[in-house]
Amino acid sequence: MGPEPVRRYVPGRGLRAAAVAWSAAMLGWIALEGNLALDVVLSGWAMALMAAWGVGWLSARRSLSTARGLAVSGAAGLLAGVGTALMTLFLMAFKTGLHGHGPEYTPEQIAWVWGQVGLWVVVGLLAGLGLGLLAAARRDSS
Repeated sequence: MGPEPVRRYVPGRGLRAAAVAWSAAMLGWIALEGNLALDVVLSGWAMALMAAWGVGWLSARRSLSTARGLAVSGAAGLLAGVGTALMTLFLMAFKTGLHGHGPEYTPEQIAWVWGQVGLWVVVGLLAGLGLGLLAAARRDSS
């Protein structure tokens, strides 16, 4: 017997709709002046989409035990937490570069984003583990 054939990952309609909605929100975001809260929301949304796609892709390629599924979802959440801070800083720099009238954000706002990395890592890890537990419970009940 040869190796098991690789299954192709096709994101569900919900994930695709969320990605389209994020793209539309980004188009509207470009025209707005610097708004740190909106930047954080858009960054978190992007990282959640990437984490969901990554976990879906990995779980479609191989069957994961409950423990491995929790490890993967926890790691994806942790990376999404770190990515949220980095993506927020990127969006802040990008927005400042687009609007050539000077800085959009104060040094205090930039320092605040960097100071939140630890919190976002913990929140991402807990969210990833929670979603992994929900997926395991759903899989075990069917």
